[in-house]
Amino acid sequence: AIRRDLFEPLPPATILDDVVVPMRIARRGYRVLFEPGAVAFDQRAASASQEFERKVRTLGGNFQMFASERWLLSPRQNRLWWQTVSHKGLRLVLPACYATAFVSNALLLNHPFYWWTMAGQGGFVLAAAAGAVLPGMRRAVPVAAVPYAICFLTWATVVGFARFVTGRLRVTWERAARGPVA
Repeated sequence: AIRRDLFEPLPPATILDDVVVPMRIARRGYRVLFEPGAVAFDQRAASASQEFERKVRTLGGNFQMFASERWLLSPRQNRLWWQTVSHKGLRLVLPACYATAFVSNALLLNHPFYWWTMAGQGGFVLAAAAGAVLPGMRRAVPVAAVPYAICFLTWATVVGFARFVTGRLRVTWERAARGPVA
């Protein structure tokens, strides 16, 4: 039987309703189960820019969710706290961690070891840039896709945060040309 009384109306501007609804149900002490036989179809974005916009919206939605559902960050109120923080929260602080590592490394360049670590960071960014400019390289050398994907998601997080704090997050998205069904 479907428990319709478990649903709590959401503010109309909620972006991640698919996360907030089950989390609110779990907060009330219920288990949220997913049907293993359910099938979902999604289409790939036709371009990197369309995928970027999708990631920006989702990551911005994470900022919105934590701001409006603050109880998610409390281990006392959220029995799924570890899963929430490790899966949704940590990715939001990674840009600050990367920036801190870069600045710290730059401040320590008077030690030879940090020349090597700075060279490693530079190589990583160059590999990401090459992946952005040469998408065929990402397919031909899958390990080269890792720096690109990390930088892509990091920048999407920064843009998503900026849109969240400036109130420019859009609840709806514009229909775009899509690639094949994934």
